Amino acid sequence: MLFVGAQPAQAGFFNNTAFLSANKADENGDYIKAAKLYAKVVEGGSPELAAAAAFKLYKYYLNGIGVFKNSDSALHYLEIAAQSVDPTWAKIANWEMGYQLMTGFEGSMPIKRTEAVPYFLRAKQLGSDGSSKALDVLQAYPEVILASRAELFSPPSEQIAPFSLAAAFQFLNAGDVAKARGTLNWHARRGNEQAQIELALLLLTKGTPSDLQEAGGWFLLAARSGNASAQRLYGLILMEIAKAPPLEALEWLQPSANQGDPDAENFLGQYAANPPRNYAQPEYAVAVTHFVKAMSLGSPKAALNLGDLYADGLGVAKDAATAIELYKAAADAGLVEARNLLFSKFDIVYTPSSKAAPAAQNATSHRQVITSRELSPVEIYQRNAASVFLMQAETRGQKGGMGGSAVAISSHELLTNCHVTEGHNLFGVKINGAWQLVEFGKGKKSVDLCIYKTDLNLSPITQVRGYETLQVGEKVYAIGSPARLENTLSEGIISALRIVNGVKDIQITAPIDHGSSGGALFDAQGRLIGITTWRQGVSGNLNFAVSIDEAP
Repeated sequence: MLFVGAQPAQAGFFNNTAFLSANKADENGDYIKAAKLYAKVVEGGSPELAAAAAFKLYKYYLNGIGVFKNSDSALHYLEIAAQSVDPTWAKIANWEMGYQLMTGFEGSMPIKRTEAVPYFLRAKQLGSDGSSKALDVLQAYPEVILASRAELFSPPSEQIAPFSLAAAFQFLNAGDVAKARGTLNWHARRGNEQAQIELALLLLTKGTPSDLQEAGGWFLLAARSGNASAQRLYGLILMEIAKAPPLEALEWLQPSANQGDPDAENFLGQYAANPPRNYAQPEYAVAVTHFVKAMSLGSPKAALNLGDLYADGLGVAKDAATAIELYKAAADAGLVEARNLLFSKFDIVYTPSSKAAPAAQNATSHRQVITSRELSPVEIYQRNAASVFLMQAETRGQKGGMGGSAVAISSHELLTNCHVTEGHNLFGVKINGAWQLVEFGKGKKSVDLCIYKTDLNLSPITQVRGYETLQVGEKVYAIGSPARLENTLSEGIISALRIVNGVKDIQITAPIDHGSSGGALFDAQGRLIGITTWRQGVSGNLNFAVSIDEAP
C-alpha cells in the first residue's frame, strides 16, 4: 500500500525532472531530445508543467523545430494548453489560438475568424489585454457578425409576410424607409437573395453606423447564394473596411466578374494596376485586359482607368489621343473626375455630350440591375410553379365563365388581369387540386391588373425586377394555364419594350394563349418581371406582358 501510494509523487518528480531536462536540451539546441521529453511531460505532468510543455511543442511543430513542421500537430498541442486549468498558460494559449485561427496559422491553414472568437473571449476573461482589440477587429468581418448576432438573420417568427417584396420597392419609391426595411427584413430572413441585397443597400445608405455590421452580414448571405452584385460588394467590404488580405477579397470579386458584373471586373483591373503595398507588383498589362472587358460590360469608371494607363504609358504604348477619347467617354457617362483629368493633363475644357445624360441618370437610380446566376428552365419551374394558379371567374346562377391564371404576390394576395374576372361575381383559384374562393381586393383597370385576397396561406413569388432594368434580347419564361392546362412553362426572349397608353408593356416571343392571362413572366434568374396579358394575331410570337411595376 505504501508503494502504490508513493507512485504519484514519483511520477510528479519524474515529470519535473523531465521538464527541466527538456528545457536544458532546448537551451543546448538538442531539439529532438527536447521534443520527446516535452511530450512525456504533456502526458503526465502537473497542469502548469503540462501546459508549458504543450505550448513548447506547439512552437516546435509550428516552426519545424526538432520535429517535422505540422500545422495540425501544432494546433493539437496549442489546444491542450488552451484547455489547461492553469490560468496563466490558459490565457496565453487562448490568445495565441485566437490569433492563429484569425490569421490562418501563418498561411498554412484556412482562416477561421468565427472559431477565433470564443478563444479571444476566454483570454479576455482571464485578463488578456490584447483580446478586446482583437475582438473589435473581428467584428468588422460579416462572417463573425453572422455567428455572433445570429438572431438578426434567423427566420422570422411571423409565418406571414407583412407585405410582398414588390410592395417593399413601392415603399422605397414613396420614401417610407421604415416599412421598406421591415418588409425587406422579413423576406431576407426567409432566405430571399434579392431582399438580402436590397436590405443591405438600404442599411448602408439610410441606416445608422451600427447598421453597417448587419449590412455586411446580408451581403455575405446573398454572396454565398451566387449573387454577383453581393459578391462584389462583399469583396469590397473585406478589402476596404475589414482590411482583409487582398487575396481573400479577390476570391469574391473574381466570381462576380465571371458572371459579367462590370464593376467587379473594373475593381480587378484596379487591383492589378495598384496592388496593396507588400502584396504584389503592379501588372499593368493584366489591368488593361480587365478594364477593356469592364468597358464592354458598360463600366464608365473602367474607361477612366484605362485612360490613365494610356496617358502614362503603363501596360500599353503611351497614346495621348486614346487617353483623351477614353476620358471623354467617361465624362459623357457623368464622371466629373474625367473632366478634371482632361483639364489637368491636357488643358482641355470639355462639356459632356447631352446624349449621355439619361444613361448617367439611370446609373444612379436606386433600383439597380441585380445580376444573379442564370437558372435552367427546370430551376425556373421548380422555384416558381407553386406560386402560379389556374383561376376561374363565374356569375352566380349562370353557366360558364372565364378562365385565366393568377400569381401569388404575398401570403394572402393573388395578382391577375382584370379582364379575367370582369363582369363576374364569383372567383376561385385551384390550389392543391381543389377550388378555393377568393375575394376582390383592389385593382388598376387602366393597366389591367387586379389583386384578389384569400385566407389561405400561399407561397408567394419573392423576387421581382423592375421594367427600367430590362433589355431587349433577354431570355424569359412564362408560367400560366393556357387552355386550362395548369402551370404550363414556355420560353422566349424580350423582343421589345413598349409603353402603350402610358402602360409599361413587355413584348415577348414566349408562347401564351387563352387562359395565360394573369400568368407570370420571369427573367433568366427566376425573378417576376411581368403578368402575361395579351397576344396579337395567331403567329404565337407577338405576345405581351404588363410590367410588375404597374401592380396596384
